[in-house]
Amino acid sequence: MSDNNSLSSQEDMSDVDTLIKISQKIDGNGYGAARVLMGAYIYDDGTVIAIDRVPRDPLEPLPGRIRLFIPYGLLRYNKGVIIKDRFGKLASKHFFTELCYRTLRYEGRPWLWMEPPGQAILERTSVEILKDGIELRLDFIPPYKGRRKISGGRLRRLFSETIPRIIRELTATEKKRSFLKLIRDTLEDQEVLRRKLEEEGYIAFIANGAVLPRRGDTDFPMPNAVPFEAPKEYTTEFKLPNHGPIEGLCIRMNEISVFVGANFHGKTTILEALAVAHYNHIPGDGREFVISVDELPLIMVENRRVVRGVDISGFIRILPGGPDPSNFTTNNASGSTSQAASLIEAFECGVAGVLIDEDSSAVNFILRDEYLKGIIPRDLEPITPLIDRLKDIKKRKIAVIFAVGALGEILKVADCAYVVSKYRISEVLSNKKKSLQTSYGGYSERENELAIKQRIPKPGSIPNGKVKLISFDEVTITWHGKRITVNLRGSIRRTFKEKSQVRALAYAITYASKYADGKHTLKEIVDAVISDINEYGLSIINPYHDEMIINLSMFTRYQLFYALSRLPTLRIK
Repeated sequence: MSDNNSLSSQEDMSDVDTLIKISQKIDGNGYGAARVLMGAYIYDDGTVIAIDRVPRDPLEPLPGRIRLFIPYGLLRYNKGVIIKDRFGKLASKHFFTELCYRTLRYEGRPWLWMEPPGQAILERTSVEILKDGIELRLDFIPPYKGRRKISGGRLRRLFSETIPRIIRELTATEKKRSFLKLIRDTLEDQEVLRRKLEEEGYIAFIANGAVLPRRGDTDFPMPNAVPFEAPKEYTTEFKLPNHGPIEGLCIRMNEISVFVGANFHGKTTILEALAVAHYNHIPGDGREFVISVDELPLIMVENRRVVRGVDISGFIRILPGGPDPSNFTTNNASGSTSQAASLIEAFECGVAGVLIDEDSSAVNFILRDEYLKGIIPRDLEPITPLIDRLKDIKKRKIAVIFAVGALGEILKVADCAYVVSKYRISEVLSNKKKSLQTSYGGYSERENELAIKQRIPKPGSIPNGKVKLISFDEVTITWHGKRITVNLRGSIRRTFKEKSQVRALAYAITYASKYADGKHTLKEIVDAVISDINEYGLSIINPYHDEMIINLSMFTRYQLFYALSRLPTLRIK
């Protein structure tokens, strides 16, 4: 089903009174009778409702689908703001998805539903911006009563009361017009700032006044939180087209940076904000101008994670039981091996930088102090700690950003250290004149250069199956009679913004199987999937695209690479 097929151009439509009469006629019939509702119907004001799919059973995994076309003349927004450029289109998709969700949260649920958007502005399929209006895509479950008999009364109210209420709630007011324009202008400023950062050699920026702490386990800002602030002498100012001047702390590319401070003063909070700084957050989120030029994955311990064919020999020379560390494969990685594998995978993916928090790291992977080095002979120690590999990592032009409160040895190799006190930067220390070779007495001079292997999956090792279960913690795919579970509980768990993003990631995994021909590397497979989405739209990964549109929102390159790397079925040549 084409995303660009406007309902307004259809000629074979009945009026909505016909739809209401059908709803009354099938009252009390078996659930399958609701399929007679399928078709397109027009309201008196020009709104068009198309019922594309009706589930055969209310518990069917895939819901029904309704498309609702609303002309711009009825919405009364500035059409130029909506369709002028990609900023307006992306902002409008988020804005109308949010308004529709808020209306249906209490009104239509569970029979009519729009999934809520998150705090980031993403490419999505829940709303399509057309030349003559917008099109909402809604989940639809025909109301039933008793033993799954159609409730004609509830159906009638959905079409005669709920749909008109959605249209009224989406209709412009001065406040809504202003907020839509604010979203669009903020999005443009974020992209301009991201481009300026890259041009000037910075990997990330944290604006003064940014609100970084989140409320509980949610993605919403914490009320009355202390805003971020850096000392005036260490801030950089940029001029943005809509916001105007903005200043904050810049973090340089290709450097070792450390946020250091006492416990509970905001070091981890800063890293968590940087981990999602590749997103464009909505106005009011607090992190609108916490910006990175690329995704900065948090590399942490993931006990018992799946690893397939990763070369961790640069960090671990010998593994218990004799497996080859240059082709490490396991279903049950330990703390240090899991973190080493995740770091190498991030480099393999091609990230510009990584985040390391001592609180979620294996200490023996990060460093080994001088006292123990004097006691334990080098030939008995199987682990080369990360601190001894930072020189190699810098040669690859990859930034490493640490958060530490106890591992002070890291400061000896840092290019820049930011002292964090009460969520603010109180001091900036620079070690630029020190070299990594002389500032830390490690084992680095005895080691070979770090090797990053580009893995090639064997044909048939990426499942082209059916997505059965989607949650923020895991994705389950059935394939050849088996249930394959991809664990998402690691570092990317908190980088997901909404469920439709995880759904898109799940479909992208199965779509990626078409490129697993034994010739493409894992990175090339990910790039091919992203390229197809950029060219054809998100619906290209929808296995039901000929039948119905499914609500999806855009994931990142690293998220797909992360998921494919944790496939239990993955086999490497």
